[in-house]
Amino acid sequence: MKLLILFFLCAHLFCREVQSTEQKKQLTFVTVENVVKMPEVYDKVRQAYDSLNYRVELIEMPSKRALIEAKQNHFIDGDLIRASAAENTLPDHIKIPIPIYVAKIKAYVTNGDINITTWEDLNRYNLVTVRGILATNTKLTDLGFDFKLVSNAQQALDMVKKGRADIAVVIAESIEDDNNFAMLSEQFPYSAVIDERPFYHFIHKKHKALVPELTEVFKLVFADVKFQEYEDEKSPPVH
Repeated sequence: MKLLILFFLCAHLFCREVQSTEQKKQLTFVTVENVVKMPEVYDKVRQAYDSLNYRVELIEMPSKRALIEAKQNHFIDGDLIRASAAENTLPDHIKIPIPIYVAKIKAYVTNGDINITTWEDLNRYNLVTVRGILATNTKLTDLGFDFKLVSNAQQALDMVKKGRADIAVVIAESIEDDNNFAMLSEQFPYSAVIDERPFYHFIHKKHKALVPELTEVFKLVFADVKFQEYEDEKSPPVH
């Protein structure tokens, strides 16, 4: 009898869990490849939506392609993580005004004769960056620098190693992790972080009713993400 009661209790709990999962609405977000190197971002976004009874599905693709899909594909509900500059590219989306990550923009260099500490130092050099990464594409364009575009950070670094570019300007977190940091430091010994940028979550305007509550949840979930310079967003520098 005890076993029978235990069986029915487990079955009841299982059915409740299935029912709870079925009741959650699904939202699909695109994101750049290698976001798995920033698992805390996805986990916290998923946690935030879960608290509002939504289930999150993530589709990784090259950065430029992700922007196109977010903008044109009616079945995509937003972009997981982007720089503020995406507001101009995604006019039908709403930026949740809480930074969810502060990324390092790094100049990867193999040549010891090249000394880079700021954006302006990149002038005169043969540059490469990742297509669709607005934090680098927009800044380099606004500075009037010429640069090549590739599909991902690994391709950018390979161009420098092969001598086809002097400097790769990429988001460090898109290529570095605990497993390869030492190797990259050895391969690119003269590299330097030239900037830090806050990144945000974007959701399509068709879900605008969610924004106030989602913003409040993000304030709690991402309370540890601090970037004082951008907190008021009144007159930020070029993104």
